[in-house]
Amino acid sequence: VAPRGDVTGALPGLQQMVGQLRARGRRVVALSFMPTQDDAAAHALGADEVISTRDPKRALDTIAASGYVIGVRLHAVILAAAAGVPFTGIAYDPKVLGFCKDAGAPSHPTFLDAPALLHEATTRTAPDWTAVHAMKARASLSFDRALDLH
Repeated sequence: VAPRGDVTGALPGLQQMVGQLRARGRRVVALSFMPTQDDAAAHALGADEVISTRDPKRALDTIAASGYVIGVRLHAVILAAAAGVPFTGIAYDPKVLGFCKDAGAPSHPTFLDAPALLHEATTRTAPDWTAVHAMKARASLSFDRALDLH
């Protein structure tokens, strides 16, 4: 679970969902992408472990080792898609909603429905991997053009 410290409306639902996952024997890791902004929210989730890092490699490794990602931070859902890990976005901003829509992945508003999110996490509801593949191809082409590598 990758919270965002300034999106406090999501915290109660995430805490409830984390507690229910742990009660079902699932190991939950909270990933703080912006330690100065997100650490308090990450620690407040009640996860088994909190990983606080600005290192993109460590964040990607953590996400790649996960069974499911719930991201309030856009970077969490992007890295999950890149790593082939099913994910849900918490759409505090249109960019998260747009990414999830383009990827065919579930998303929830900030004041989320914890039971629905719990169901997605426990069943590992997947995005549309064909759509994700297409997004990766477009991104690769954009980078090639930007770097003039065609």
